[in-house]
Amino acid sequence: MKKPYVIGISGSIGSGKSLIRHLLAVRGVLTIDADELTHFLLAKGKAGHSAAAALFGKSILKENGEVDRGALGEIVFKDPLALKKLEERIHPLVDESLQNILKHTGCPIAAVEAIKLYDSELIHAVDSRWFVTATADVQIKRLKNSRGMTHAEITDRLRMQSFPKEMQVDFFIENSQHIKAAWEQVASIWQEMSLTIPEFKKAAGQLPEELTGSISVIPAVGRIDPQELRRIQKILDSDCEEYHCEDVLRSHAFLLPLGQGNTHLVWKFDHFNTRVEGISQNCDKTLLFSGLEKLEKITRFWGGNCILVRLPEGDGKDLLEMGYQVLSLSEIDRFPYLQLEKITDDGSMTWYIKAVSDGIWRFIP
Repeated sequence: MKKPYVIGISGSIGSGKSLIRHLLAVRGVLTIDADELTHFLLAKGKAGHSAAAALFGKSILKENGEVDRGALGEIVFKDPLALKKLEERIHPLVDESLQNILKHTGCPIAAVEAIKLYDSELIHAVDSRWFVTATADVQIKRLKNSRGMTHAEITDRLRMQSFPKEMQVDFFIENSQHIKAAWEQVASIWQEMSLTIPEFKKAAGQLPEELTGSISVIPAVGRIDPQELRRIQKILDSDCEEYHCEDVLRSHAFLLPLGQGNTHLVWKFDHFNTRVEGISQNCDKTLLFSGLEKLEKITRFWGGNCILVRLPEGDGKDLLEMGYQVLSLSEIDRFPYLQLEKITDDGSMTWYIKAVSDGIWRFIP
């Protein structure tokens, strides 16, 4: 299988790299977060877990044997030498995982987000280098809001970060402004690459129309009835009285249009798992099941590990015939790639899962 065209995305913490990666995903690009690969590698039974335990002992392990990433972070982000030792063990494993994914994916374009892109072997896998910037004030505000970090923690983290003085960058993206400005920059770069890089133009032309037509981008989202957007407001955890179409993308969500009119599935693709976040109130079972079939195709195309959907108790019987099974939280260890998902049980809803046997999890050593 031919290697996809690879875009490398780097930049300082809080610059908004993940947003840029998501804006490529809505174009059908397979996006890969090196941090997500690291999280998988630290799972019990994986090579990164063994490496971290060998370096730092039981002090970084929870009672159930899983790595306590908070405790690990406390050690490595206060001790540059400890961080260096961990990176020397983990970075080659991340690169191995990435190479396996790129070797087996059928997606013609992939985007890799990695803050250490220029300090690891990942740099040799990319064809185009993008660097995301933002003002220090914006970075601090984002990190306080998204991660709950203190000002001191943020400044310490920013001070520890460094990038090569003579690093090669093909495109810079300034991401301090409104999401629309980021979208326009990505669109402009996409157009320039299509005009000047034959390999990229060919790869972009190979993105399946069925895929790109199933992931709404800003112009399409903008045509949705505002009342419909407000109905999914709670699903996207927005407390704003004014709800705008860009919030769908800001929350790293996708809208899958179903049939005619304002009927959609709201979904996310986190840690290579497809999770349905919301369903239009006017969505009947026929539309829902056709939407889930489309999501399965997207999930398989991107190498996702599973599809998750939550329905009122008793409404998901037909899903069992589609290969889904009830997800019991007491048996969640059967699906180790779900360990980083926020899956709660409120009693009135039932989680259903459809595992994908050829998902990216199998490429994690």
